[in-house]
Amino acid sequence: MISENLLITCAHVIGSAKVVEVFRAGENIKYEAVVCYTSSDPHIDVAILKIKDAPAPFEEFHYKDEAEALNSGETLTILGFPKYKHDAKNVWINKALLINQVKTASSSYGYIDKELYAGNSGGPVLSENGALVGLVIKGNNDAAEVDDIYVDHSAFLSFSDVLTCVKALKAKYTM
Repeated sequence: MISENLLITCAHVIGSAKVVEVFRAGENIKYEAVVCYTSSDPHIDVAILKIKDAPAPFEEFHYKDEAEALNSGETLTILGFPKYKHDAKNVWINKALLINQVKTASSSYGYIDKELYAGNSGGPVLSENGALVGLVIKGNNDAAEVDDIYVDHSAFLSFSDVLTCVKALKAKYTM
């Protein structure tokens, strides 16, 4: 979640939906969220949603206009709702080490030393100081679906690529 009740997730999580239901961890209340942006680049798996009619602003992750540099060996925190945890109402918090970073022609990925599963996609990756540094995009078992990156470890999209999407959305609505 970033400013103005904007929610960032993976495009593959929402598919072709234009409106989805979301909920706040620990609550049973569902909120309607409208899809405002989906990346046109298939290698940047990002969607941005606007939560409608929330009674109060949702909690936000802090981020900088420039992505924080990471080094291999750093401890990261990953938040998500893995499906293998039936009826989980609260977010699961995982600690992982950054083991590698790869830059392709259109995006940058980080790899971690922990296995992530369906339900973690679209979850935030936080640095040791709590800054938003990435978006979980692939788990270890997703290798068959990936054609542009080698997946032998769970991966996240660098927040610099997510920021590009946020800037594109803001430019769209300020013109």
